[in-house]
Amino acid sequence: MRFSREELATFIILACALLAIGALYLLACPSGDYTSSSADGDHVTVTGVLLFKETTHKGGHQVLCLKTDYGSLNVFVPASCDSFAVAKNAVPGKELTVTGRVKSYKNKKEIIADSIIEK
Repeated sequence: MRFSREELATFIILACALLAIGALYLLACPSGDYTSSSADGDHVTVTGVLLFKETTHKGGHQVLCLKTDYGSLNVFVPASCDSFAVAKNAVPGKELTVTGRVKSYKNKKEIIADSIIEK
């Protein structure tokens, strides 16, 4: 059984589309819940109560301190982050859900925020 040029082109386009969708799914990096054993580079989600926040001296970034099930955890929110406004307007006592990457800073784990949702 031989395919015509049009059928072969359709098959190739379909295969490329499936590969592209698969690659996007793998690159989206679904996040897991933050635990004390989360390693640097893990994409995680954590929910906690905002204890306090501060603005960095250089760059005007926000650092949030959340009370979580695993103790206090710092969340670094770059000024260029889409959720910077949420972080800047958040008040202590509010519950926040943060998604981002785990990174060690001065031998302590923190999360570099991708998104923040105030509950």
